[in-house]
Amino acid sequence: MKVKLWGTLPVLCAVVCHLAAQAPTQLPAFPTNAGTYSGSSPTYKDHPDFTCSPSATVDSILCVSGESVDLYTKAGKRISSTPLAQWMTSKLPGVKASKVNNPRVLFDPFIDPTGTAGRHVFVCSCGYINGEPQPYRIVSISDTGDSAGSWHAAQLGTKDYGDLTLVPGFDKNGLYVVHGQSSQDYGNSALAVWKHSSLGKEVPAPLQTFDSSNGAPTYQIFPAPDYNAQKPQTAPMYFIAACAPPDNAGACRNNVRKLTLTLNILTWNSAGTSVKLSKTRIATNDIYNGRPGNAIQPKGFGIRANKSHFSGMSVQGSNGHLHTSKPTSMKARMVRVSRARMDSSRTKLTQ
Repeated sequence: MKVKLWGTLPVLCAVVCHLAAQAPTQLPAFPTNAGTYSGSSPTYKDHPDFTCSPSATVDSILCVSGESVDLYTKAGKRISSTPLAQWMTSKLPGVKASKVNNPRVLFDPFIDPTGTAGRHVFVCSCGYINGEPQPYRIVSISDTGDSAGSWHAAQLGTKDYGDLTLVPGFDKNGLYVVHGQSSQDYGNSALAVWKHSSLGKEVPAPLQTFDSSNGAPTYQIFPAPDYNAQKPQTAPMYFIAACAPPDNAGACRNNVRKLTLTLNILTWNSAGTSVKLSKTRIATNDIYNGRPGNAIQPKGFGIRANKSHFSGMSVQGSNGHLHTSKPTSMKARMVRVSRARMDSSRTKLTQ
């Protein structure tokens, strides 16, 4: 199936998709602060890093970009708007903002220490608690399901900092944060793992971190959030990448190559006290033609093809299948991997 790619829109839309053969229906649509310009340059970057996190318990949607943190009602009324650096300093205890990279937010319904249905998770490489004023890895979690309330935060060491592309994900068993390793010249990714029951009103050290020292995941993997509340303790959590082989940033972005999807499979033991990471590769018949040039528009403006080498920036598990997209020449494809075959040598790929 071919999927049309849309540019970033500075509008937040609530959409309901009918299961029958009907067109999607747009519900509230309202402007955000993402994608503004200062003179002829973007206020933040040429991609706003815009994500939203709807609360399960209160009438609010938290939206974060490289510019601001905005809070809306679910009907589309803006409650507040705060510059991101100011929000971090005021909301995240001990955190001082530095150069902002890759802020992201999601709602994890399984972080529930007091039985109040989930927490907001904010990550970025954009601040520091300890060490030099560098954009270190920050992981923060709201104290309740209401993002307007208090938060707690932690810095994941001082080894890696910069444009690390932090991406959070979850399943019933844990919270997971993926990031690049600047200490390895961005040639490796790392994966930090927390058991949900450890996440109260602090962010402890990860239960396990997979990195260049002990078996790193594939370069630039993306998690498939799993909302299955009946998921068994030992059922796997999936992450996906299209950057291997070869497995490093420069080659991934620039080399012409046949695309290979790599599943990184995280599995807990039955006691929920440890995890292991394994990988399986899925060959495709599609070619990635390297970093594309700018697409010139009327009046000479160019649109830069950004992050074209990433697969999985939209990825979801559903009904026994893993759905993602991958870049190919002048098009994108929807990829569906049969979950029942993921752990066998007969892994099935349908396009």
